[in-house]
Order: sequence, then structure tokens, then C-alpha cells
Amino acid sequence: MIKIEQFHHITNEVSSVDITRDFYVKIFGFEEVKRPNLRCNGAWLDGLGLHLHLIEAYDMVGFEKRKAVRLYEFENNVPFVDHIAFLADDLERIGGTLEQLGVPFKKCKTTFGAAQIFLLDPDGRIIELAACAPKRNEIACTPIEINTDEIN
Repeated sequence: MIKIEQFHHITNEVSSVDITRDFYVKIFGFEEVKRPNLRCNGAWLDGLGLHLHLIEAYDMVGFEKRKAVRLYEFENNVPFVDHIAFLADDLERIGGTLEQLGVPFKKCKTTFGAAQIFLLDPDGRIIELAACAPKRNEIACTPIEINTDEIN
């Protein structure tokens, strides 16, 4: 086993640094932090306990193909797809805010009782917001109720 000190960052390739940066700042409250002068256009963000590095896509044709796959997965296979998840309360309010902002999302509920919202960032990356998560070695949690009758 190798020794890892701690998690540091996630890097996402993006079609527009400005649009994606603004999304994470406006929706989730990330803060842009200083970034060294690197060979590619990008931005470094800090928030929600993680560092998110955005880099401008160098191969837009390949990037658009990967984005199309993510959009297909969002439409057809959520929640069983690659995603990053955060815990949040008041998912009803969050759903209303996302609707007002025109951010695509779906409401779900797990078999262990967690209310969830899945949304897309501007580059088609899937993000989960969950009302709860089971504690370590447990399989259930007490959910915050949301109406899952309508899928947006």
C-alpha cells in the first residue's frame, strides 16, 4: 500500500473556463484562488472542502464526444453513473433555485431513504446533492423529504 497524505484537487477539462467558473461560484459558492501561469487557460477554485482546477479543453471534438456521453448518462442512467456528491439540506428550496436558474436536474430517492437531486454543470458533469448519507458501516439514513413525483 502506498502512503497518501491527503486528497488535494479534482481537475476538470471545460469548454469555457469563464462559464464553468461562474457556475461553481454562483451555484455552490466556490471562490477563485491564485493560479500559477501555466501553459493552458484555466482557473483554480476552492470550496466545499475541495479544490477544483478547471482547464480549457485542448481537443474540442473529443471533449464534445465525452460531453455527449455524460448527457446521455444523465438522461438515461442517473443515479448509476459517475458523479460527485455533496450533502445539502432543504432540497426543495435548492430544486426551486435550480429551476429559476435554468439548471437541468432530476429528483431521485435511494432505496435506503436518501432524497437526492442530480444536476449538470455547464460541461455535462453530473453532481449529486443528497439530503443525507448513511454513516460508515450503516445502510440507512433519515431523509429530508422531497417530492419525487415530477422529474425535471
